Amino acid sequence: MIQRLSRLVALSLLFPLLAPGAATGAEEGVYLWLGELPDEPASVTRDGAVRPRFSDARRDIFMVPMFKLDRTSIFAETTLIAIRNPTNQPHDVDISYFVDHGFNPAADPDLVQSISLQPNQIRTFNLRDLPQITGGQGNDAVIRGWLMVEHADGAGDALSADWFRADDGENFAGGDRMVDIDTSYTCTLWDFRYLVGGLFTGGTRLDVFIDTPLGPGTPSFFITFFDEAGNDLGTVGVNAARQVRELDVADLLEALPGLQAPFGGMEILFQSGTNGGLVMGTYRASGRLSVSMDGTCLVI
Repeated sequence: MIQRLSRLVALSLLFPLLAPGAATGAEEGVYLWLGELPDEPASVTRDGAVRPRFSDARRDIFMVPMFKLDRTSIFAETTLIAIRNPTNQPHDVDISYFVDHGFNPAADPDLVQSISLQPNQIRTFNLRDLPQITGGQGNDAVIRGWLMVEHADGAGDALSADWFRADDGENFAGGDRMVDIDTSYTCTLWDFRYLVGGLFTGGTRLDVFIDTPLGPGTPSFFITFFDEAGNDLGTVGVNAARQVRELDVADLLEALPGLQAPFGGMEILFQSGTNGGLVMGTYRASGRLSVSMDGTCLVI
């Protein structure tokens, strides 16, 4: 009983229970949400036209919602990207790097890298090799941010691009194709699976990009959890003063009442004032295996 009370006291300090609509005011607060959720957005544009699902249209603008770079050691975590020109014509491409400096939002990139791609050529880059990427948050030596890849020559031909985050010191690496986006909108409702039990000793890490964070006092997005049977486990609200958030799903589950399910699904709903966001995550297992993937966009 003493251990149980101690655990409850610790959880109450980390995730205070709030009345409906209340908020902690902390810039990076995550807490159990007891209020009503916003209505799910309609899949239409402002002019009333039906908006395509996120994966329906082929575009030539790509994004990595969160990169990480730890410069404390050459064996620490870094991000690698690759861009391929699958056409029979040369193309010029711009890579724009936005470092999260803690203010909202980043209007201009910290670095624009202009490259030329010959037909069927692949160019790869390790962010550790780019000395212009600097920054970090307070005592955190890890540099976080996001990047965009797009044609610089106005061509409409398709590119292909992927990313990997490698952490040699922790024996982990994971990656995926870059998110294929249109700069006019992001996604408002996402679906993502979580795994925090069994062989998945490293759990699930969620990376979230918010187009326009709402800042302290108001959740920028909500995460509703379901077990594999489809039972609603509860919802947490997440404050965001920055455009990128990295969240450990095991910590989020601690904020929920009742028993926790080690496997299940999440719905990530962005508040209307945020203009949506992007979601990806990484699963880690057995201290040596990892895989990363994008979330599934349900409503744009």
